[in-house]
Amino acid sequence: MDNLYLRIPWGKSFCLLGPSGAGKTSILQLLLGIKRVAQGEGICLGFDLVRQFVPIREKTSLVEEEPRLYDFLKVKEMIDFCRSLYPHWNHQLLWGALLEVGINEEIKVGSLSPAYQSLLALLLALAPQPELLLIDEPCRHYGYHNTHTWPFFARLIEEQLQDPQRTVLMVSRELGELESMVDQVGLLDQGKLRDTFTPEELLEKDD
Repeated sequence: MDNLYLRIPWGKSFCLLGPSGAGKTSILQLLLGIKRVAQGEGICLGFDLVRQFVPIREKTSLVEEEPRLYDFLKVKEMIDFCRSLYPHWNHQLLWGALLEVGINEEIKVGSLSPAYQSLLALLLALAPQPELLLIDEPCRHYGYHNTHTWPFFARLIEEQLQDPQRTVLMVSRELGELESMVDQVGLLDQGKLRDTFTPEELLEKDD
């Protein structure tokens, strides 16, 4: 990151857009304290990025580009394991969504298709009711061209943002249908935030 300044208001959805190697995933890791800030400072959810990454993690969920799920566990066992890590858990949201998409709780996680593993990872990230939801490459996860998984994903994000105290940060190599889901888009290149736009402004710029 090179002198990055990024401010996202509560209750908004923001997309960092940039090519591979632009630093998108590094930003998510810095927010969670997975990578440490070498110089400078930052605030996430009111906490210091350098000294208070533990309370940040307690209020944040991350869907990684390659979800780290335990293939050998049944879906129900995976849910029970994750539930034990959080003080708050929206059981109704999780199980209702599993029934809707047709994921059987008794099958092994590893037997799910990549698309359904990604949906499970998203539901496990939403169930703790995070104040900040981070998603790495959602277009790759859920495929905006997929008439089944993408509308389901879009609806879950919309429901997340109905609470004004919840914020969504997505990073992606392409905007695609994210333009209808985000309030602002930041253009990231080689660790630098070049500019920010509303989706409408960015489309006009492309024209």
